[in-house]
Amino acid sequence: MDSIHNILVVLRASFPKNDGANHFYSQWNRCAALHHHIQALKDKVVALKATEPIDNDDQELYTELILNDIWYMIEIQQFLEAERSLLSLLETAENESELAAKVHRNLLGLYERTGRSILAKSSASSEWAIVGSNSRDMSNNAANAWSNMGYTRVSAFEASDGVFYLDKAISIAKDVPEPSRYQQFNLDRFLRNRGRAYQQMRRFEDTLRDFDEAEEYQKKIHGPNSHYYGETQYERAKIEAWRGNLEEAYSLATKAHDLVSAGKPTHASVMAAQYRLGWIAMLQGKNDLALQHFEKSLVISRMNEQHRGNSGESARIQWRMSQALERMGREENALSLWEAAVKVKTSLLATGDYAQVEDEDDSWDALVGLLYR
Repeated sequence: MDSIHNILVVLRASFPKNDGANHFYSQWNRCAALHHHIQALKDKVVALKATEPIDNDDQELYTELILNDIWYMIEIQQFLEAERSLLSLLETAENESELAAKVHRNLLGLYERTGRSILAKSSASSEWAIVGSNSRDMSNNAANAWSNMGYTRVSAFEASDGVFYLDKAISIAKDVPEPSRYQQFNLDRFLRNRGRAYQQMRRFEDTLRDFDEAEEYQKKIHGPNSHYYGETQYERAKIEAWRGNLEEAYSLATKAHDLVSAGKPTHASVMAAQYRLGWIAMLQGKNDLALQHFEKSLVISRMNEQHRGNSGESARIQWRMSQALERMGREENALSLWEAAVKVKTSLLATGDYAQVEDEDDSWDALVGLLYR
């Protein structure tokens, strides 16, 4: 097994580590270059497991490498393969172990991004029981567990419950002086997530205050005009649209699109930005323009469906397209899209994995992850 050990050491030293940093976006090229080598190593380890199992020290390195590669797969929306790998790891992990906590953390992110907020809540609770329930733990790991509890509850349209957990995550980080509070903790993300909770509660002034503060930390961590600045512009666009400031809303959504699409033009965040632009155009009465945005959004969504595992994003877009078409007098086309969308929505809600809410707009948003609503 010396050859496997040597390969493992090289790959582990070269592949980016998920150590609490927010993303792999800036390192996707390196991850992509190494991903197929990690998959080949995984196949070899599995094939030799019965006759030449790797030793305990190598097993720890191997598991960490596989988890980091899974995180990369989640980032690039390879959800089906990532989910299979995580569930396989969970089968071998001891209950309440550090490995189990890491698997649950990855699972909750995967479930949430695919709209399955009920499963995400369950995984967040499992992680929190291992990591976050120790009141004396003031680490970034614990703060992230608190944040995940809050974030998944906001995703499930339980924002008032989510704020409690997000408050705790933020307080843990803010107990540390600067610059450590933003160098050692994901404070910018905690603030964005609480801002989303307040937004769901229509507490817009609180939302904007959190976004203002998050943007200050984002600038220090990632520099100006990062992907995360695109995230807050996206959320600000929704608020301005709800307030009736449609020209400003469209401008903010355009800026969000330009920022989140940099280097990843088919990412779900780009799909969401095109969807949001279409929604704002509809509010402006520009149905032709709205339809163009929805069509672009649908193209991206369809491209990602094979590895996503469901059609929730596409169904939501088709539902909005049906509204635009109906306003344009194209009732037959509108009905066809509406029926297709409702069929998908009904089948997904029947699984019990998705939040079910009464408001029509929210009921469609529940089919996608919180970042893409």
